Amino acid sequence: PLVLSYALVAAVSAAVKAEQSEHRPGFSIDAEHELAKFLVDKLKVEITPFRAVVSRTMISRAKRPPAYPELEPPPSSTESPSAPASAPLSLDEVVFVVKTVKRYHDTRIPVLKRTWLMDWAAPVVVMYSNEDVGDPQVPTVWKGITNTEMGHCGKLRDILRHLHSSLVVSGREAEEAREAGLPSSLRTFARFFVIVDDDTLVSVPRMLDLLRNVSAAVGDDHPVAVGERYGYGFPRSYRGRGGYNYPTGGSGMVLSRTALAVVAPVFECRSGRDDNPDDMELGIRLQQARVPLLHYPGLHQASPAHYTPRVLSRFPKVSFHSCHFGSDPVSVYESHLKVTDELLSGGLRDPKEL
Repeated sequence: PLVLSYALVAAVSAAVKAEQSEHRPGFSIDAEHELAKFLVDKLKVEITPFRAVVSRTMISRAKRPPAYPELEPPPSSTESPSAPASAPLSLDEVVFVVKTVKRYHDTRIPVLKRTWLMDWAAPVVVMYSNEDVGDPQVPTVWKGITNTEMGHCGKLRDILRHLHSSLVVSGREAEEAREAGLPSSLRTFARFFVIVDDDTLVSVPRMLDLLRNVSAAVGDDHPVAVGERYGYGFPRSYRGRGGYNYPTGGSGMVLSRTALAVVAPVFECRSGRDDNPDDMELGIRLQQARVPLLHYPGLHQASPAHYTPRVLSRFPKVSFHSCHFGSDPVSVYESHLKVTDELLSGGLRDPKEL
């Protein structure tokens, strides 16, 4: 916890208001760090650790830290007075979507097959690439997927539309989905879509357990997104415009079935730029559609080398990104994400074991 005196809160408020006219919108990645930096750099406040002030409650929590953030179900409405209820999530109800490009078919894709795709052969894995025809060696799905050197907004737009068309279980669009090679389980039973890069490493059982927690708390009828939440355009009052949160793409972006149905039809790239940042565009559309974005710290935008051991130990590690640069991705997976059969012998009911 961070304890501020009333006088300091007033000083912070005044300093923020004074800077708003000149403050340029920026990224918000680690709110606690950014607030601490503001206190030290702008207000010259000395932050004093208070490790000696420890209550019995804090000791109890330290001995058994929470495995996942507690997720509160959305408030019940008059139309649905009961709490959300859904069947336990199974692996074949989670679709793993991999964004790749032809030049990485022989380098990054084999790493995925040696790690999380080998250990946990998810029944539904869809790989989207940019080649003119599908690559049976990967295998990939192709349907006019747009590719750019950066940003990849157009690519995500095409993927979301293609996935959305697969949710239709009858009619012409369903026939197109069958012709595209999408399995019937995707059209009928998919409840979550996990969208990752081709250099993202994932712990499939931990991801499944995280989504089980989300499903149990939110229910299937309420759209929801899950990711490592970043922010942009804050403070919200900058030039009268509001900032927004977004799920950073490298760590994995998760959409429930209902969220995909809401967001995909309205997803566009601002100013027609296919090279806009795809994750930031998704954040804008989530906010416009009033789809809540749940933050989970166990999803990581960078490789383990960019985090302290203390940070990595706080929550079960679900994903890492960019592990091909300066590290061995297979070793990263084995050390941080691989779950042994012994741990799984009792099932995935207790996430604290993961």
